[in-house]
Amino acid sequence: MKFVLHTNQPGEYTFNTYYRCLFEIPIPIVKSSKENTHVNVETDGTASVTDNSPNETKYLVTPFSKWSDVRQHLISSVDTEPVVIYRESKPQQNPFGPTHAYGYQDIIFEIIPSSECIASVTLYTPIHFFKT
Repeated sequence: MKFVLHTNQPGEYTFNTYYRCLFEIPIPIVKSSKENTHVNVETDGTASVTDNSPNETKYLVTPFSKWSDVRQHLISSVDTEPVVIYRESKPQQNPFGPTHAYGYQDIIFEIIPSSECIASVTLYTPIHFFKT
């Protein structure tokens, strides 16, 4: 199963072909334990360690998110080299140039390199999900 969410960004090959999908995709962010751990020192000299916040928070990806911001939250998990998508049959036919696709888990982000805008987001179910 696959869903393609278009952002209808100016400067993208399919601009004004689709309506903008106003999606919000929560991406889990795991904080380091040092950020959440606090050491409490009592007057008698004893210390206790408390964890005041959960280790996982969410970052929302929207049609207006910049790829540099999204990628910053996915730094260790996102593909480092993009797949370059050319949508032209003849050279110089597409004035917008190619887009770049990056994979993260079961999400593909299609990015407009010149503006760092998200052109589309593809959500898919991995093939092993359907095998019994």
